[in-house]
Amino acid sequence: RTFYGASVQEAVARLADELDCAVRAVSFSTRAWPRLPSNFPLEHMAKKVLGTQVYSIAANAMSDCDWEVRPLSQQQLDFCARSAHLAWAVAHHCMERHGPLQED
Repeated sequence: RTFYGASVQEAVARLADELDCAVRAVSFSTRAWPRLPSNFPLEHMAKKVLGTQVYSIAANAMSDCDWEVRPLSQQQLDFCARSAHLAWAVAHHCMERHGPLQED
């Protein structure tokens, strides 16, 4: 189970703890584009790599959400689904062009 994304280490560590399973993280900001700041938004990476303009839910709105409360709101679920799809698309593109990315 490998998770690709921007600054994913903390989320992957939490997931591994909650699900009691082994997971790996590949951070785009440290592996694919090491010169980018670690908080470089996934939407900007998608635009840079895929040439895709992404209109997203404001990141500030999502950072203010309480992610501990269950069930998650529809807006939170939509945000997660969109982020997962973008991360997969960027990772797929990078692996096709440059081969597998190494885990952090």
